[in-house]
Amino acid sequence: MSNKRENITIDLKSLGMPMIKEIGLIHSHTATALPWHTNSGFELTYAFTGEYIWEIEQRSSFERLHLTGGVLGLTPPNIPHRGYDSLIAPGELLYIVFNPETDDAGKGLGLSERELCSFSSIWKNIAMGTAPVDARTKNSCRLLAALLKELEIPEDNSLWQYKLRIAIMQVLLTALSCFQNPVD
Repeated sequence: MSNKRENITIDLKSLGMPMIKEIGLIHSHTATALPWHTNSGFELTYAFTGEYIWEIEQRSSFERLHLTGGVLGLTPPNIPHRGYDSLIAPGELLYIVFNPETDDAGKGLGLSERELCSFSSIWKNIAMGTAPVDARTKNSCRLLAALLKELEIPEDNSLWQYKLRIAIMQVLLTALSCFQNPVD
């Protein structure tokens, strides 16, 4: 078993989705560093395996989000946060940083301006928290992770990028449903 942290990310410029600021998959067998940082959008995380605790700075206090396998976490934009004691535990974690208010945010999404406005408003109302996932969201996260793990992306990768854009939107929309209608 390797002690190495594997962090899979993609070239976002070629993806053509300005709303997506970062996306990746972290797989580690040991605790790794995750110091204080902020994101330019919401950070949606999904724990496939492991146990994660995010410390989030809220004015003069700290809040914690606790994620275990099968749980989503949402951190708001521009809020300092880190792994507990600046570390994240071993496991596998999918993350998407997205900002629905970015210029041209709707590009590559197939959403009308009204739909994008509604999408943004709903995420703002959730702002921060955790939610257990339903089977549909779990499958959406698995599909996105599988696409990110593909080792050989064809030279003409337009079909792969199309699949990736659909998978990203599927994760965001099914995750939204989990936060709005939590399952036990």
